Amino acid sequence: MDSNITLHEDQSWRYMKRNGCIYIQSKLLLKNGFIHAFFTKINSNKTPKGLSKLFNSDMKIHLLNQVHGEKVIIASDASNKKKASADSIISNKSDQSLWLYTADCIPILLADTKKGFVAAIHSGWKGLTLNIIKKTLEKLEFCGCQRADLIFALGPSISGIHYPVNEDIVNAFLISINANTRYNHNIDLFSFKDCISINNSIPFLDIRKAAKRQLLLEGISSKKICLNSECTYANSNLFNSWRRNQTKNRQWSFIVSKRI
Repeated sequence: MDSNITLHEDQSWRYMKRNGCIYIQSKLLLKNGFIHAFFTKINSNKTPKGLSKLFNSDMKIHLLNQVHGEKVIIASDASNKKKASADSIISNKSDQSLWLYTADCIPILLADTKKGFVAAIHSGWKGLTLNIIKKTLEKLEFCGCQRADLIFALGPSISGIHYPVNEDIVNAFLISINANTRYNHNIDLFSFKDCISINNSIPFLDIRKAAKRQLLLEGISSKKICLNSECTYANSNLFNSWRRNQTKNRQWSFIVSKRI
């Protein structure tokens, strides 16, 4: 097997190439020993089974039927043979690899540095409106995790300047924020205004800023959140984008739980 080639790295991220695949990794997750990757569209393997061999072919693969909803499931309920309909998945054993398939939505990978648990969240505007991040954190707490022990990597997704939405979406997003009691204790409705911009009377929603803002308001320290700046719409060399050309092709992301 070919060795890893580092194509680029900065303080928070590194871009790797191996066996014809280009993928991105969070240094925050790497520093804490979690196997993971945000794949680009440049890869010689098109399936999780093939891509997983770049890291550890023995990992157990868990997939979702992503439906832009609010359901959070435990990994044992999703397998390579049976996809559960959900948009967030949490590990409950070691060596479970949790996979997401995204283009313009945000793939969020997170890990518990004390327990070795991991989770993967698929979220666009619907997921943000349905508070899937909050519900994942609550499920992790139910499983015994502490928020102070969690670290997060938000992968490539569409940027705010390329994501026009209609007023109904903006209103649904703001109403969901206003209705959330945890948020109401900390902010007013307009504290999310920097996530929405207006250009020629058209609203644009920055789902990346919104996702990070939700994490911050859930008590997560900014030092434990790593946000990738790549825009799937703008960077056609590395990413598929439905908003750009209505392609059905996506990018895979995954993270593996570990025993501590």
